[in-house]
Amino acid sequence: MTPTPETPPVPNYQNAPHEADPMDLFMPALQDAIEQLEVMHDAWWRVNDALLLLHNMETVDPAFMPDALADLEVLRVKIGHLKHAVRWELDEQRQRMDARAVQAMTRSPEDTAALRTQLAQADLNLSTLYQHLLQLGKQCGQPLVQELSGHASGFPPPMWDAEVRVSLDYMLNDDHPLYDDRSNNHLARQEPINWHVNAEGVKSREMDDDPQQDNWLDYKHAWMSRQGWLTHDVLEHNYGHHPHFGVAALLHTGFIWVEVNTVRSYVFDLNSGRFIAQEK
Repeated sequence: MTPTPETPPVPNYQNAPHEADPMDLFMPALQDAIEQLEVMHDAWWRVNDALLLLHNMETVDPAFMPDALADLEVLRVKIGHLKHAVRWELDEQRQRMDARAVQAMTRSPEDTAALRTQLAQADLNLSTLYQHLLQLGKQCGQPLVQELSGHASGFPPPMWDAEVRVSLDYMLNDDHPLYDDRSNNHLARQEPINWHVNAEGVKSREMDDDPQQDNWLDYKHAWMSRQGWLTHDVLEHNYGHHPHFGVAALLHTGFIWVEVNTVRSYVFDLNSGRFIAQEK
């Protein structure tokens, strides 16, 4: 008897165009539109600065500048309105997609109870992570404090300014059907810490996040009764860092890549030929 051949595994690529969910094409297009509008807004500032520099030149027709600046201001307002409208549409579509995904995960009362339990635990784990991030940020900032309060000359040169930044990348669980070894499997990026450092210390801005008394949830939520700071920030204020991120994506997150960066800034005085420090 001829054995029945095994069914070949389904490859982990995205669907071909004729099989794709239209939303999988629409959402990245909206995300790209927001990014291009940001580029347009940055370009507006450069054009505006250039016109202001021309404004005081004697060779420029004085009748030209007021109209040019007025037209440019109209363009700035229109870019802002369009960016707001696209961002709003992106958020609305993200919420619809997330609701459909969660609904597909809750086909029975047992599924619903398990989902609520999993979300509650993920939220508590993120609150624990936030406390670790506060410690990491302060610890990584201490060498900057020492350097800022130390050298007045010599090498290393006197530091002018410093920052501590922490970013989080939420990564798809490696047992998820959509996990792909050839992809970065990135679900969302979050930047919860950006602290200034000076000679007096790390100027940390800490959010209240004690699970026993703090709740950042500011409206009636379908699946959660409590949100810590990181949970609330990534679900409600992620501002387009990834259009698909929501409750369903949080449930599909396997691990979070934590990156701590310190930024050292120096000023070199070309006239004296040396690095200089801020005056105390």
